Amino acid sequence: MDKIFQSPYQTEQVLGQVKYLVTRITMRVIAIENIARKNVPIYYRQMYTGMAMMEIVNKTEEHRIEFSIETKPTGDKEITVTLPGDIHYPLIPVLRALKQTISAMHMDGELPD
Repeated sequence: MDKIFQSPYQTEQVLGQVKYLVTRITMRVIAIENIARKNVPIYYRQMYTGMAMMEIVNKTEEHRIEFSIETKPTGDKEITVTLPGDIHYPLIPVLRALKQTISAMHMDGELPD
């Protein structure tokens, strides 16, 4: 059998790209539903609860989430997400995807007042 790659570095580089692509396509946020706003006396912080529907490794799962959107003095929005239950997937990509979805919903005015 002929050599496919010229060096071990090329093999490692290609395997790293494949691993990255597999990670990228095995989890996505489908929707966040049943969003309810909590009453918080701090005017620059909005707190919510909801159910996140996610496709994780070709299975649709629902997870309860809590998130907040805080407006900084500079006008920037900081989104914090908490998953109270267990999730069987790396947490950082899940939180990143949830924050992106929440940010888009906030910008589109889809969150309750």
